[in-house]
Amino acid sequence: MRLAVLFNKNNDGPDRILHAVAENLSLAFRRHEIISHSLFGAGFFKNQTLVVDADSSYYGDDYKRKVKDAVISLYHAGADRFITVGGDGLAAYVADALITHCEQSGKPVPPLAGVAAGTANVGPIVSIPADKISSLDIENSYIVPTGGVAVYDGDKRLGFAFNDAVIGNTFLGTLGKDVVNLSVEAMAVYGRQEAMRPGEIIATEAFSITSDGSVLCRVEEFPVDTIKQIIVSPLQFDRLYGRAIMGQLIKGAYRPDVAALVISDRILVAFGDDANQSRCSTVRQLVFDAYERIELHGLGPHAHIIIDGNPYVRQTDQVAFSYLPKVIPVWRANGVGLDHESR
Repeated sequence: MRLAVLFNKNNDGPDRILHAVAENLSLAFRRHEIISHSLFGAGFFKNQTLVVDADSSYYGDDYKRKVKDAVISLYHAGADRFITVGGDGLAAYVADALITHCEQSGKPVPPLAGVAAGTANVGPIVSIPADKISSLDIENSYIVPTGGVAVYDGDKRLGFAFNDAVIGNTFLGTLGKDVVNLSVEAMAVYGRQEAMRPGEIIATEAFSITSDGSVLCRVEEFPVDTIKQIIVSPLQFDRLYGRAIMGQLIKGAYRPDVAALVISDRILVAFGDDANQSRCSTVRQLVFDAYERIELHGLGPHAHIIIDGNPYVRQTDQVAFSYLPKVIPVWRANGVGLDHESR
């Protein structure tokens, strides 16, 4: 079997942890062939793998495009399975590239697994602890068909949220050794990490939510200044049976293939001291079915898009979500993994 491995960075310094990850991957898969990419960590393997080189005709700083090109190159090099070494963001980029390419080619999507080496490592793709790699065994593994929320800016599909999609203007990231709130615009437009306070102007007086074109709610139902953040998540791996305190979200316990949208009057996805915020908060919940198209209209200037930690500057007045079941086969190893299925 041929395994493609992508690290979230290249060998640009003495990173002992990532070198150890590569060594342990080589040990765990010594009976198989590992292929790597020159832009995504080939150097960590010390010439132990088949290396796919970057297209010399490509220039630019578009990280997502670089990931896409690398994934397609590795796919055409005969990769049977993919492994990411990083966080949820890299895993989401790789999954999106595989899904999109296989949609166009009509071929099945190869299984994907993730080694936890990012900021949060929430999952569900990123499920392998870095210190458990040497225990991996392909023969003692299984596949979990995993759904994702397709996220659209207007009619353009940006990617899939397997953990969550957030409407806001900051995302969590690491600056130096600290976890901070980073600017969506600074990263997405200029490729620059810039810490900032999260913005709160998410909606305008024209705000509304529709489902397949039918209006579900308008801004008249709640004041604009109570819409501080909007979050959309699949409910596939959340075990909420009998937890009435979770409200509408418990529908995910007995209805297959659903996702949820919540509107919060405080910023939930942020890092920092919230001592000055009210202890009482309000969250509005909307559970929606597979393939149902939920659209947000009338968004404010701070309403950009973060998909599994990856930032996008919103270009249109309409952001849409649709839950698509079983879009990526996630590879899990028996007895080795972060416990995402019992969250």
